Amino acid sequence: MRHITAVHASHPPATPTFVLRASAKLFLPAMTIATVIGFVAGTLTTLSFVPQILKTFRSKRCDDLSWGMLLAFTGGVLLWFVYGVFLRSAPIMLANLVTLSLLIWLVVMKIRYRRAVPR
Repeated sequence: MRHITAVHASHPPATPTFVLRASAKLFLPAMTIATVIGFVAGTLTTLSFVPQILKTFRSKRCDDLSWGMLLAFTGGVLLWFVYGVFLRSAPIMLANLVTLSLLIWLVVMKIRYRRAVPR
């Protein structure tokens, strides 16, 4: 009777195996395509808040921004940051940390620039 031994092969990671290698002159670490896409996506979504912050700062008005949206979005961004910490994902952590700081700035401006409600 033959004994068959099962060998469990490890599965490759779910992320693409393509690697971007910097030229030797730059001395940059290799980054996966997924990491580069993560940083680009994080940069674009984070920068999307800059026009709103500039408009609010210049006009000294942000009555159009609801507290519900600001608080829910801030909570979601905070949880995304924590998720990035658990995954040890620099793109997720960095993008959400910067977005969180921008949201806090919006909340501060909303408090500072609130209008007196007529009675």
